Parts: sequence; structure tokens; C-alpha cells
Amino acid sequence: MARTPSPRGDRLAGLPVPRQTTRHRVLPGNPIARVPRSDHRQGRRDHLVSAGTGIRAVVFDLDGTLIDSEPYYHDACRAIAREAGVSWTDAEDVASVGMSLADQASLLRHLGIGVPAHTLTARIAAEVTARLGSDVPWLPGALEFISSLRAADYRVGLATMAFRESVEQLRGAPDAPVFDATVCGDEVDNGKPAPDVYLEACRLLDVDPSDAVGVEDSRRGLTAARAAGLRTIGVRCQEEIAPNLADERWSSLVGRTADDVGPPRSPGPPPARIRQLADRDR
Repeated sequence: MARTPSPRGDRLAGLPVPRQTTRHRVLPGNPIARVPRSDHRQGRRDHLVSAGTGIRAVVFDLDGTLIDSEPYYHDACRAIAREAGVSWTDAEDVASVGMSLADQASLLRHLGIGVPAHTLTARIAAEVTARLGSDVPWLPGALEFISSLRAADYRVGLATMAFRESVEQLRGAPDAPVFDATVCGDEVDNGKPAPDVYLEACRLLDVDPSDAVGVEDSRRGLTAARAAGLRTIGVRCQEEIAPNLADERWSSLVGRTADDVGPPRSPGPPPARIRQLADRDR
């Protein structure tokens, strides 16, 4: 479900989301119940459905979760910094994980690069898109997990800070999976850790956020998914993640199947809260 990109890449996004956001949601209604964390040592994966009626959709982050593309962004920023005569170090690599392109551009400007933010975001996006055109570094288990979810009738979405151009390049790859909805960083006002991208993905998937699970590799992404009201799975997280941000922690997607999420809830009628959001946005 491709959407027309909007020229919002030069807006600064990513203000910290207050911890209480999970109890005062953008959508009206009660906050979701706290889901017990799984026993990681025993690999128990049935806890995501133990507190409610089941999950109807799984929404994925892209960079660092499904594809090993974070180095592409780091390389692009490092090249821009080198051309400008400033230093982009490993510390900036770590700090920029999960950032929107607008925030990466802001970081480059903070280092002393006097180029307009929209020019920097366009340059980063172009370099990443070019590399994805020749090499899509799918992470082990990612394609198999998505195939399993689709075979089990889950709705599958993508909520990424990558620009639409990069995502369309990815979707054109021979082995690319099918997503029921995709929302990109240049199509929302606020990047992660704000909940915008996940709220829009759930709207397009026609599911209530509490009936969806977000799969993320970064603190910013998990914060965004949690703030939107989704249950969460942290995968390959390299940062320290607060216990309340991830219902489960997985070291990778290898061997994961739809059984790890639980039986999908039958689609049924669209939730009233999603209809209200759609009506409001018309």
C-alpha cells in the first residue's frame, strides 16, 4: 500500500517520549494491560497472547531488524562528514541507531556541517537507496519469519524511518516479502520515539494498536511502538533496554515462526477507535 511521499524529511523529530505516554495514548481508550515478560532461558513464547484475545498484526521496523542496513547509514554520514572536514566516530554510529534521517541530518549539523538539513537527508537517503539496489542484506530468519506469519493469516506491516524511495527499492528485490501496509519516515510528522509511524501503520492495517505487536531493535523504536499501544518484541538489541519497553527479548529471528506470537485473532469488524482516527484524518 504505497503512499505518496510528503516533503517532511527536513523536520527535526525524536523528542523524548515521556514514560507516562503508555498510559495516556494518542487514541482514546484504556491503556493495554501489562504483558508478562517471557522466560528467555526456556524460550517460552506464548506470553504475548496470555493477557488478551490475541494478536492480529505484526509490525516490523526495517533497518537493524529485518535488514542489516544500519552500516549503510553510518557509511553515508561518515562520508558526508569526511567531505566537510569533520569527524563522525563510532560514538555517532551508536548514537544514531534508530534515528530518523532528519535526526541524522541534525546530528551532522551539530558536528559543524553548515548544509541545510533537507539536503543532508536527501543525500543520506540517496546513498542508502543506491546500495539497497545492488545488495539487500536480509538478516537471518527475517524472510522465513514473515512467510510464517503470512501463512498463519497475520496482517504484516512495516513502520520504518527509512524514506519511501529506499523502501520501494527494497520491495522491488526478487526475494522481498509482501507487506500489507508500509509507513516511512518521510510520511509522518514525528519520527521515532514518537508513536506516529506505528499509529499510522495500525490505521492502514485496520487493527487496534493493542491487537498488534511491534518488532524492533532499538530503544527509540521500542519506545515508539509502546507509546502507540502495541505489545513489543526487542530483537538484536545492542542498547540497554528498560524492562517495561519489551514484552520479550529475542537474540535474532532465526527459527522464529508464527507460533512464537500465538494464534492470530480472527479479523472481525474494524475497531471503532481506528475508524475514528481514519475519519478524523479525511
